[in-house]
Amino acid sequence: MTHSWNNIGLSTSVSLLFASLLIAILFPQSMPFLACLLALASLRRGWTLVSAFFFLAAMHCILGYFLAVRSEEHIFSNFGHHEVWFAQAAFAVSLGLMGVSIGYQLSDHTSRTWVNCLSIDEDKLRIVTRVAVVLGTAAILYMYSRFSLTQALLESFIPAGRLRYLGGESVRDIWIAAKALDILTYSLPLLWVIRKNRIDYLTYAVGLATLLLTLRRASILSVLLVPLIVRSEKVNFRKLAVVFLVLISVYSASQIAFLNADKDSAVAAVASAFPETRDLGWVMALMDGKYLYGSTFIQPFDPLPTFISDWKQTHTMQYVTANLLGFDPSANDFAGLRLTMAGEAYMNFWLLGPPLLAPLLGFGIAWSERSLKFSDAIPVRYLSATLFLWFSFWLYMGGTQALGTIKFGAIVLFVVYFFSRKHVPSRTPEMPS
Repeated sequence: MTHSWNNIGLSTSVSLLFASLLIAILFPQSMPFLACLLALASLRRGWTLVSAFFFLAAMHCILGYFLAVRSEEHIFSNFGHHEVWFAQAAFAVSLGLMGVSIGYQLSDHTSRTWVNCLSIDEDKLRIVTRVAVVLGTAAILYMYSRFSLTQALLESFIPAGRLRYLGGESVRDIWIAAKALDILTYSLPLLWVIRKNRIDYLTYAVGLATLLLTLRRASILSVLLVPLIVRSEKVNFRKLAVVFLVLISVYSASQIAFLNADKDSAVAAVASAFPETRDLGWVMALMDGKYLYGSTFIQPFDPLPTFISDWKQTHTMQYVTANLLGFDPSANDFAGLRLTMAGEAYMNFWLLGPPLLAPLLGFGIAWSERSLKFSDAIPVRYLSATLFLWFSFWLYMGGTQALGTIKFGAIVLFVVYFFSRKHVPSRTPEMPS
């Protein structure tokens, strides 16, 4: 019975996706309605993490469309009246979300993964994680101390937290600080879930304070979310709604601070807390019918170093979006736009991109959920939760721009878990009597 119901749900989802795509091509004015329809159709029953993901992603898509017009004038005054492009952007994001849903439905949900076979010594893991937090914290504080951090904090707190804007820093300085930030991003939540005594609380507090100094909101959110995922078996949607409202309030307040908004522009600054649909609409308009044909998806795997060929560097999302918006792509004052994986797929393959590529995220979300479901030990649950967040947050929101932190994070976690593995004593063969 369950298998039959799943087949009906899958066939309905596929039919709805292709019907919506056809209607949108024939009647572009229907895109806002279709975007809302697809976003709501992706919602899933139950009280699971996956249900929470699809709920938040659907709200992000719908609210992003309705808030795009309110925030565009405050950010770039030379853009205006792009409601049509915002509708197309929302539709592209909803296509991607439906694609994720289809990929999830096509996945296996019953068998264990290789993560569930790991055998980790928790005491060793705690020591190694403490070392990682201390190293990441020390590296960030050292880099910031070189640029008169105390004076910068006294003058203005906001610029002080963003190393790339302090002035005088080199590309090497920014790279070291970014990697140290990644170390903290993956070691801090691990230390929290395996904490045991006062030294762990103290180490975590100092590391978290250092992380907050960087004002990297995606990393901070990741550090706070992973322990919740590790400890959760089922999702209480009432608590989820409260947490969602708190996060939106804090994020909106930070938008007002970052954009130096006054009373007249505060509403627009708060509306820009959901910038992905708005930014994707701008990029769609600026692309003028030209597409990237997969180049941004290929470049992360280009093995040639930049001193041999700069193709890899000139085909990143950061470079492409900076070039479209008229910024100097080689400068360090623009980090690129976050357009979601679906938005990046659109930039490469038009409206066909999101439904073709998004199912890969659905496969990843289902795989990491399966790993989490069969995990009992906290170290294994943490690794499963991190994998879940990579697919459902970092890759879904950031596309290939998130691969940098994910690849380095994978290295960090491999090293930490390698030195924390349990040693199985070898058995001495018995001598025949």
